[in-house]
Amino acid sequence: LNLGFINLTTASDKLAANELGWSIGMLLGGAFMSTVGAKVVGDNMRRVAFGVILVGVTVMGLGVAPNLLA
Repeated sequence: LNLGFINLTTASDKLAANELGWSIGMLLGGAFMSTVGAKVVGDNMRRVAFGVILVGVTVMGLGVAPNLLA
């Protein structure tokens, strides 16, 4: 997989890119929820449940995908 600035050739390269994407998304999502999310969603339990559901949906999407970063 050639992204223009880096060429991912091995499975470990692709896995590292996947994990990097997840970690950046978690950091940005956590920062967003700590600043704006408390004002938008008042109930903390709903916020946690929504986050768990979103993680579950994305993990299922990774399982269904035929090729991860093909």
